[in-house]
Amino acid sequence: MVITILNTLARTKNYHNVDVLETKMKRCLSTLDLTLIGIGGMIGGGIYVLTGIIAKDITGPAISLSFLMAALVSSLSAWCYAELAVRIPKAGSAYVYSYVSIGEFAAFIVGWNLILEHGLGAAAVARSLVGYLSSLINTYFQENLLTMVIENDVIPPAIIIFFCVSISFGVKGYSTINGFMAYLNIFVLLLFIVIAIFKADIGLWEENGGYFPYGISSVSKGASQAYFAFVGYDTLTIASEEVSTPEKSIPIALFSSVSIVSGLYCFTALGLSLTVPYQLIDTQASLSFAMNYVGVIWAQHIIEIGAIFAILCVLMSSLFAMSRCIYALANDGLIFKILSNINSSTQSPVLATLVGGCFVSILAFFLSLSDLVEMLSVGTLTAYVFIALNIIIIRYLPIDPVTGKSIVQDEESNLLEKSNSLENVQKLLLSLYIIFCILASAYFTFGFDINNYFSLAAAMILILILILILFYFHYISQQNPPDVVCKVPLLPFFPGLSIFLNIFLITTLNHKCFLGFFIWMCIGLTIYSTYGYRNSSLNDTKLSSKL
Repeated sequence: MVITILNTLARTKNYHNVDVLETKMKRCLSTLDLTLIGIGGMIGGGIYVLTGIIAKDITGPAISLSFLMAALVSSLSAWCYAELAVRIPKAGSAYVYSYVSIGEFAAFIVGWNLILEHGLGAAAVARSLVGYLSSLINTYFQENLLTMVIENDVIPPAIIIFFCVSISFGVKGYSTINGFMAYLNIFVLLLFIVIAIFKADIGLWEENGGYFPYGISSVSKGASQAYFAFVGYDTLTIASEEVSTPEKSIPIALFSSVSIVSGLYCFTALGLSLTVPYQLIDTQASLSFAMNYVGVIWAQHIIEIGAIFAILCVLMSSLFAMSRCIYALANDGLIFKILSNINSSTQSPVLATLVGGCFVSILAFFLSLSDLVEMLSVGTLTAYVFIALNIIIIRYLPIDPVTGKSIVQDEESNLLEKSNSLENVQKLLLSLYIIFCILASAYFTFGFDINNYFSLAAAMILILILILILFYFHYISQQNPPDVVCKVPLLPFFPGLSIFLNIFLITTLNHKCFLGFFIWMCIGLTIYSTYGYRNSSLNDTKLSSKL
């Protein structure tokens, strides 16, 4: 009985005899469409609002380094996303990849996390909209009924429902609106950077505690929060099922969007720290406040308008991504199957979009921006850990889950027997690696002292253990490399580094954010145990396999 249940939880999907490009949805997105979706999904509340919160309360002027660190870690994850999305161009992103490589239960955990991640992202940016709307309205009007409505939390849920209805009309319309907003966002941030260059005052750092007023450790803490600003790029992979040429478009769009946004974020954060003392930053509308502080009022108004459009753009991207995650889980029977229905005229999951919108409206109405951001970071970082893990597993499986291709053995031996025995060793090594990543991350966050020689020695030992585990894994394993253009290099070290950095950032988060995460997971596990376990599409198919 127990063995049967465990085998069911570990069953995986494969696409050996299936055309991975076949879909009920419409493939109509180009490389440019996809790049703009990535840019539009990232530039929003993360830069316009979160920048002020991090700079004022966590890092001070060192915020630019926090964004740089977050960008580097995101780039590692983006490379892993690129290979997986090219190999398996299906809606659901990390959920689908985990279903193929790890198993059904792990996939459900990841998919349920993604719904929360994008739901919280949408609610957070809807919340952040309030500060910029209030600032803009009070510029031209005195306190009135409209401002009172905005400040009483009615506007965010209303905007969420409006955009859910808009997205329901199809992906191409969403892509067109997103493209216009993305171009506008780039222009506004470039304008801020140029003005900040001319108004920069390096003396602000010296007069207010230097570049690290909160200490060097604040950079990593700020990076764990700044990760929120990079969440949107995985919308690209979630839209894989609606891309015309996924093998070509996805890698180009991923790297282009992450590179462009990373540069804009780092220079914008640097510009903010050079124009306003970090203690005085208005956390509700940091960039427009900076323009007001240096006396460029006309730029303040442009940035307020640009911020509103940017936040609306991210809101649309988050709602779009969440609806596709809901559709993917429902289509596999892990949550209520009715949510996978595709509208025949728009070729989009209308019901999943509207249900997701109602869920996000509730979050935006009852939770504060800081609560939303903290909870969001847990889900995002967890998903990135699984993405890197998926790359390692999929590359070393004896049978490619997409093509059915076997590893070619040079020795004269039984392929199946050797693969099965090796697979158990691989599982053990990966488990040990993750355990030591957790231990090392916790040590660096809570016990590391750079001025203590024993502390430095302990840190070096932990890093050496991690490296040796990966080296041994590499030594005993044989890759089953994909026949695709975009491949993650230096396996297993490249994704292994991504796993460690993401786990490290998780340990820097506030412990309070794990409470909401725990409640969400309890709800998800209840749905899976009472509905998904029995209604999984793999119950009626022979296309499943066990790792």
